[in-house]
Amino acid sequence: MGVNIHFTGAPERDLDMIRAAGFGWVRMDFVWEEVEREKGVYRFEEYDALLAGLEARGMKALFILDYSNKLHEEAQSVRTQAGREAFARFAGAAAGRYRGRGVWWEVWNEPNLAQFWKPEPNVEDYALLFEAAAKAIRDAEASAKVLGPASSGLPWPFLEALLRRGSAGSHLSIHPYRSTRPETVVDDYVRLEELMKAHNFTSKTPAHGRRALPVVSGEWGYSTVHHGGLRISEEQQAAYFARMMLTNLSQGVALSIWYDWANDGPSPEETEHNFGLVTQDRKPKPAYLAAGTLARFLDGKGVKAVRSVLEGGHAADLEGGTAVWVEGEPRTIGFRLARRRCRVRVTSLAGVPSEVAVKDGVLAVPASGSPQYFKVLEAEGEAQPEAVYDLGVEAHSDRVVVQALLQGHREPGSLTVEIGTGEARTKVGQRVELESGRAERLEIPVTWLTDRPTRVEAALHDEAGKALHARVQPFACAAVTAFVSDWPRQDAEPTHLTASLDGDGNVAGDALLVAARTRELTPRGENALRCEYRFGKGHKFATVKPGKGLDGIPGQPRSLSLWVKGDGNGNILRVRFRDASGETFQPTAGAVGWTGWRRVTIPLDGSSASSWGSGKDGKVDYPIVWESLLVLDSNRDGSAGAIEVASPILLYAVE
Repeated sequence: MGVNIHFTGAPERDLDMIRAAGFGWVRMDFVWEEVEREKGVYRFEEYDALLAGLEARGMKALFILDYSNKLHEEAQSVRTQAGREAFARFAGAAAGRYRGRGVWWEVWNEPNLAQFWKPEPNVEDYALLFEAAAKAIRDAEASAKVLGPASSGLPWPFLEALLRRGSAGSHLSIHPYRSTRPETVVDDYVRLEELMKAHNFTSKTPAHGRRALPVVSGEWGYSTVHHGGLRISEEQQAAYFARMMLTNLSQGVALSIWYDWANDGPSPEETEHNFGLVTQDRKPKPAYLAAGTLARFLDGKGVKAVRSVLEGGHAADLEGGTAVWVEGEPRTIGFRLARRRCRVRVTSLAGVPSEVAVKDGVLAVPASGSPQYFKVLEAEGEAQPEAVYDLGVEAHSDRVVVQALLQGHREPGSLTVEIGTGEARTKVGQRVELESGRAERLEIPVTWLTDRPTRVEAALHDEAGKALHARVQPFACAAVTAFVSDWPRQDAEPTHLTASLDGDGNVAGDALLVAARTRELTPRGENALRCEYRFGKGHKFATVKPGKGLDGIPGQPRSLSLWVKGDGNGNILRVRFRDASGETFQPTAGAVGWTGWRRVTIPLDGSSASSWGSGKDGKVDYPIVWESLLVLDSNRDGSAGAIEVASPILLYAVE
């Protein structure tokens, strides 16, 4: 677990705080132009001090050999043979100076971006530089670790070109930034492994003659003010820190570097000023506390295993306990403990402990998006708690689906669900035979109101309905009016929804809306909307707007949940709404990089949203109305395809 820094020398306060938070690594630019200020003369003093400060605290360095040097190259890149030779001499001199001290060397930073490789990225030029630098480093220290390409995101053609050439060091480093939840990176890691295998590499244990190439997440963080004005809270940043680290560890990522150690400035509006674990004046943020909590439970080791129960629920076995979190709506996960009567310490994301007495051998954990940790206190060497049930409730546009999953044994039980508003509630119950490893579903048809939310509760009892196994946090739902109004026939164009194009007028494109019914099992037979599009290369986006009278949003919803059938083209899916002050908010679901149906949740409370317009203060003033039910923003590379959406539902928090 490491963190990116922006200083050299050995400032005690920073290094002490970094170590206290549990980090074992720092990543820092090893700037060519600062080291070689006259040809052939290298000044390493500032890096000497930094490395000595790290070693005194039992930490290691990942140094980035980066950026150009006007003594040898004109632009912010290395494109000449003479420049490559000079860079290789610099790399070899650095590796020789710190031989035997465990430094890892990364060749350049994000060479797939024009910002760092001018006039434009060129994979062949970078490959030649990497190969020359790697040879010089290994000539200086044969066992040195050499990383590349430190790419921004996962640029598939760029990565494939390097792997095809065999331009790979000891580790493949990537920067898998995203505006969506950290767990979405798993699909990228699966795709990356397949790409590596196609070129005779593997990030796993080598087999079939493949060469080992472990993956390093060399830079990844979440600013509380994302590019384009997207905002998340400091608490959500902290949750994403822990989830990012746990997800990477569960996927076998060799080293994970959080970006950034400290805010790079004081502005609450600047993206680069808000990535830090601490403020610019070194006051800890919630993410700093989350780092320390995770480090204590990892205890210098990795994740033993991550077990999933219902979709999006995670239980990670750590050295010092178990971490539990869910990706979507909060729900309850039950764990069977080795002792029927014991005390369990539950520790929050921020490290605040509390104790729970367990009498029946099952601990119920109300799981949310913020990981929490628990540990049985009675005895050392206690067996890892076994996840024995998971209870989740999912709202569709015409039904509630309750799922219960039992692990490890068979037991009859009953599911009960209450649905209604105020005192007018309907209670639905069903006896279920909870067979180990098989999810039981209870589907309840519902006609949601469009003018106010309807409350939903669910519980799992024993067969007699007496002992309570689990209860989910109640929530409420309301319908999206445009999807429950008179829906047109199959393949007809909706009359109450319109598609239009916006963006750069010089970029070609078109968009068409078609009404549909879903045929797949999930979701089943519900109203769907297919948006067919074509985007040229450049800035272009399509919006889907509701007609008059269908744009109202009741109450104060926290999110919109919907099913999306992706086409894998990587365009960005958003929604857009306007508040009572005239401020427009545009929260995002991130890139549609998947194919097939997937449930997506988009915040509507102002978090994770860019905003503009009159009264701009980033705070949602209710009531709110739709401006666009969907915004499909081009990935800028040009694409054509279609996405479908179904079963949208507004979700609300309740007491």
